[in-house]
Amino acid sequence: MSALHITSHKKGLVAIFVALSVPVAAYAGPADLKTVAEIAMALLSLVVTLLMVLAVLAFIYGAIRFIAGSGDERARSEGKQVMVWGVLSLFMMVGIWGVVRIIYATFFGSA
Repeated sequence: MSALHITSHKKGLVAIFVALSVPVAAYAGPADLKTVAEIAMALLSLVVTLLMVLAVLAFIYGAIRFIAGSGDERARSEGKQVMVWGVLSLFMMVGIWGVVRIIYATFFGSA
């Protein structure tokens, strides 16, 4: 399989990104850098929010697997691992969003 092979999952993500970008591209043209930054912040806010929701759902899924697999040590282990990755992902998204807001506030004032 070549490195350029795009799976249907990736095609779906690209389609979502394009669909979300079209309204921004159709915008009448930003007047200055601050407007471009505001548009980028709005898109980034949407993406980070979606990723945070996915991280919380992953944690909930892991908790359900952990509880439901009380008799099976392998299912408990997998559930615990999914919960840990969900929490780590959530903290990473919060941290990244905080850094982005600090950078935006540094260059353009309050976010």
